[in-house]
Amino acid sequence: MPPTEPTLLQTGPETFDVWVAGRRLAARLPHRTRRGLGLTGLPPLHVATEMVVFLAERDALPADGEEVDLGRAVGRFPEFSEELRSRLT
Repeated sequence: MPPTEPTLLQTGPETFDVWVAGRRLAARLPHRTRRGLGLTGLPPLHVATEMVVFLAERDALPADGEEVDLGRAVGRFPEFSEELRSRLT
């Protein structure tokens, strides 16, 4: 069964509240991460949502109430950059 689609609320230029699969957590997506991925022209909320979906599909999100740096979390997956670009284009 696919994971529940996440709901994200942007709370600052680089911060988000995330609700997914019955959990709530805080997420950060630093501008330097988006710049490093070549995604500065896309809305941060859209990029963060796709990153959370990617992590949820791999059961790699932290426990309820924790904070996650999305760049560091997805950096553990070598296929991430290519897959994210295909999802966003």
